[in-house]
Amino acid sequence: MLAVVPALAFTGEDPPDRAIDGPTAQPSQPTTTDPSPTTPPADTTREVTDFITTYPATVTSDRRAAFAMLTPQFRADSGGFGGYSRFWRTIASADPSAIEVDPEKLTVSYEVDYRTVSGDGDWDTVSLQLERTDTGYLIAGES
Repeated sequence: MLAVVPALAFTGEDPPDRAIDGPTAQPSQPTTTDPSPTTPPADTTREVTDFITTYPATVTSDRRAAFAMLTPQFRADSGGFGGYSRFWRTIASADPSAIEVDPEKLTVSYEVDYRTVSGDGDWDTVSLQLERTDTGYLIAGES
């Protein structure tokens, strides 16, 4: 109420009688929303698919940038940059396909066709646990 009275004094208007004599109205409580929604955003599947198709291209062209796409814990679990790089430096290309995203659990599974630097080919099925960040996703683990 004190903030209203000085503001009205500057306008040259008299405050309404109820503001001085009547009961003061209780401010309504703002409605709050749960900061962690129970359903993921509708675009999670698309975002995760984009992230997971970008990751293999990045890891075969810029291992340091790809290493930054892992959580700090998964970086350590991967043997640090040295352990991570020892595997990936043998891979010339990695092409994901059959990508399946579980937006509720933030997991993604896909098949990947590897080409080694020596020209050999191999494929594998990969399942990753992701972690959402303010700017996108990080890989938090592999199963």
